[in-house]
Amino acid sequence: MRVHPPRIASMILGALAAMAQTKVKRLLAHSSIGHVGYICTGFSCGTIEGIQSLLIHQWVCLILSIYL
Repeated sequence: MRVHPPRIASMILGALAAMAQTKVKRLLAHSSIGHVGYICTGFSCGTIEGIQSLLIHQWVCLILSIYL
């Protein structure tokens, strides 16, 4: 797996921007920016396990977003 600075920046900056938000809609929007980094990481692994972990992560985020 190669390290891509935009992927890492997306994860870190998305998380930091989400922590600074006080409104739930903005928090979810900024945290989804961070999730793009996780999606790219799952795809870049190029293995079934990487795709499976990506899908599990997305389902968990979907369920948590619904219940917020």
